Amino acid sequence: MLVPALTVASLVTLLFLPGRGALETGPFLFVLGAATGGGALIALLPWKRLFETGVGNLFLYIWSVADIVMVSVGIAVSGGGRSELFVVYGLTTLFFAAAYPPRSRPLLLLFTFASYGTVLAVTHSDIQAAPVFIRLASLFIMMILGRFLSRELMRQMTAEAEARTRAEAAGPGGKLDSRPDGHEAHEAAAAPCRRWPGRRS
Repeated sequence: MLVPALTVASLVTLLFLPGRGALETGPFLFVLGAATGGGALIALLPWKRLFETGVGNLFLYIWSVADIVMVSVGIAVSGGGRSELFVVYGLTTLFFAAAYPPRSRPLLLLFTFASYGTVLAVTHSDIQAAPVFIRLASLFIMMILGRFLSRELMRQMTAEAEARTRAEAAGPGGKLDSRPDGHEAHEAAAAPCRRWPGRRS
């Protein structure tokens, strides 16, 4: 819960800084309150039990959708197309890129695009196509980067787990315990007999 807390703290600080743009204080405070309450609720949820009962993923999706909606409302009340809060979409994008299955990532990214497009339409933002394109493209690239980093981390964790398993299976001398058993033991015992054609195994 560190990242949501830092995000809310940064947005609260924004209220006291010059050059904050066309920020509607009342609605913005409402968004911050909703984000704070939602973060506290998420922290209190029994995630282990939710995943054991099979509804953990559903709650994760609800959490991500709610975050994207709150970011969109925050953008709408802080300047629309000129709002600097667009960068907060990057946090939600990195989260679902790293934590969610491959099929759901494009859907959440498309939902982010649709949410931002809705904000631009509702606020009647006078913004050209080029800035919108580069912003949306940056989110797409961020999703690809998050997916790549997540996959590489999983590979590294798997390799480390396999290395620990091999180390635990090694004998006192540091060599793997290769003592034969079962069929391999029978083959090892029969090998000397097969070396002498005159003997029967």
